[in-house]
Amino acid sequence: AGSWSVSAHIVSPLSKGLFKRAIMESGAHMYNKDRDVISKPEALANAQKVAEQLKCNTTEQWIQCLRGVDAKEFLKTESFPTFPVEGTEFLPISEQKAFEAKKFNSDEASGMLNQMFPDVHNLTVEEFKFLVSTINQMYHGLDAENVTQFYFKNIDPKDPGASVRAFEVKNVYSYELTFESQFMTNATGCPPGMVCHSADIPFVFGRPFINPDLFSHEETVFSRDIMKMWTNFAKTGKPDDIWPQLLVRNEISVRDLNPRNMSRVLDNPFHTTCDGFWKDYYL
Repeated sequence: AGSWSVSAHIVSPLSKGLFKRAIMESGAHMYNKDRDVISKPEALANAQKVAEQLKCNTTEQWIQCLRGVDAKEFLKTESFPTFPVEGTEFLPISEQKAFEAKKFNSDEASGMLNQMFPDVHNLTVEEFKFLVSTINQMYHGLDAENVTQFYFKNIDPKDPGASVRAFEVKNVYSYELTFESQFMTNATGCPPGMVCHSADIPFVFGRPFINPDLFSHEETVFSRDIMKMWTNFAKTGKPDDIWPQLLVRNEISVRDLNPRNMSRVLDNPFHTTCDGFWKDYYL
């Protein structure tokens, strides 16, 4: 559900071309590097247990039988956590392998560049400009100078391999919510002094505007700012002018979401966890 599914769509070949941007506010479908959270046989076994509860004979066309069951009947069965299943048409390989091989859904320009210029890692800016001029014979109306300036405006023109960095995945942003919401403390039992999972949801969906008596003025303004950043990202790929990209020159930056200081940037707050303790598990 939720963020797990979004992360799976990012690497699924079946989702290619169906979206331009994705927002994740929870975990990713990235678990033990040596074993997915659920295997195909395990997933089928769980499905067959549900089929038995719904009187679908598992020795016959039980999948077709399940498709004919009213959705309300499923709610009465024993529930199992649902996950995308690795090794299927939807998720052929793990997310770790997908990112390592750059097999994920993003800007396709870098892939085209590899096809047109096999030695792309040593392609200079001048060679790129020449390449644009060459393919203009096919596409017509391309201004090689303008195209080159657009993609290489922050790249050293003397740097071999600059073209690869120019087309690297960009517009990836990360945040950590450090604001303690009294509403979430009351609604979920989140202990005072802590920021619990899903604490950002009311602000993303404008709950302070729906139930203003449950939120402070500060929280209402905070919600407005978050909704604006989320919609800006959906429309343009950039939340605002303050939020830095997650990875720039191998330096990790994470936006601190807190109405008391909306300009604060955290310096890799997950270094000791994701890059430290859990690294061998995931990678």
